[in-house]
Order: sequence, then structure tokens, then C-alpha cells
Amino acid sequence: MPREVFIDGVSYPSVTSAANALGVNRNTLTSRLKANTDEPVNTESVNSKLVIMGETFNNATEAANYFGINRATFYSRLKAGFKGARLTCTKSFQHRGKPVIARGKSFSMIKDMLAHFGIEQSGYNRLINMGLSSEDAIDVMLHNKSVRTQTSKKAA
Repeated sequence: MPREVFIDGVSYPSVTSAANALGVNRNTLTSRLKANTDEPVNTESVNSKLVIMGETFNNATEAANYFGINRATFYSRLKAGFKGARLTCTKSFQHRGKPVIARGKSFSMIKDMLAHFGIEQSGYNRLINMGLSSEDAIDVMLHNKSVRTQTSKKAA
């Protein structure tokens, strides 16, 4: 049920109507009303203008749409402090594997190494979580694989 609010001597039937009349976000106005006791409520709109790579935007959503980036991704990058081309790049910065060397061979990521040796990700991860090093986990997995192969040949 809406409650009447008084701001700067003006009565509004609800916080929503006050926010609309003042041009302030309702949640912003609500938090300002809760925070203030004797002082006048700040009714200034938050300056949300963004200037990114020479372009001016009214808000982050507008900027994300302009650069063709998912809004949540754009907000995360802003919060993380990304600037310029790194902020506006459509390429993902997640899931870039780290280089790994196993048995003298270099791989761009762990996934490629596991595919090369024919090792299942779940078994490898289980051994890593048990505290084995990457090299030891590979050795165990390859040993188990060769034992299974030899056992199946004997059974045939």
C-alpha cells in the first residue's frame, strides 16, 4: 500500500510518484529517504553519463547495446575497472585456458592436454582435488589406462 511522502514541503501520494515527478530512480529515492533524518532529501538525479572511447552514453545499458556486448558482461567489466578496448571488446575473457607442459610437450590449455593423452576430465580433476600434481595425475591416469587395456586384451 503506497505511503504518502513529503519532500521539500511537497506532498506525494507515494515514493513512486515522487520519484517520477523528481526524475529520480525509485530505489535511489527510497534509500535516500531511509538514510536521511533531519536533513533535506537529495532529489538530484544521479549523473549516469558515461564517456567511453569518445562516445557519450546516458547509462551503461545504452553503452553495452552500442558496443554489442551483453549488459551483464559490460557491467562486470565496468566494476572490474576495464577501460578502452578491453571494456568494449566482444571477445570473452573467460575460459581462456592457461598453457601447460606435460611430458615435455606444451599445450595451450589443460583441455587440449587431456585430449592428446585420451584422459577423461573428471578423473583428472578428481586426482588434482586429492592433491596430486598435474604430472602425477597424468601418470596415474595413463597407468590406469594401460592396465585396463592389458586386462581387456587378456580377457579376449
